[in-house]
Amino acid sequence: NVDEYNMFYKQKILKKYYFIYGIEDIIYKQGYFDKLLYIVQTGKIAGINMILTLSENASVSSVLLNSIDIKLMLRNNFDVSSKYIDLSYLELLSDVEGFYKDKDLIIRISLLMMKEEEFIKHNLLKEKT
Repeated sequence: NVDEYNMFYKQKILKKYYFIYGIEDIIYKQGYFDKLLYIVQTGKIAGINMILTLSENASVSSVLLNSIDIKLMLRNNFDVSSKYIDLSYLELLSDVEGFYKDKDLIIRISLLMMKEEEFIKHNLLKEKT
């Protein structure tokens, strides 16, 4: 585990973050559900952080969802969100709102809407050449 290693050794290991966009493609179209589940569960034990996203409304196995501690649920994914949030609350959300879920804590959130110029100003995006 990365955190345990860093507690005992002088030379620290940086935490790793892996981003997988469109897990429904991996699960359904390519048939790699077992492999993705193994990667998520093993990575969690090793202290590796994974960010998994759905690019469309899709049903996802409860086994996989329960392997992910923190969830950010947006209005555009009712199939997953409705497993944790009452549908009547989901229908009240605007396009820039969602829910943050960590274990038993659920918080309604608003997402920041930034223009491209603001990303460039804060060095979050390179200016177009």
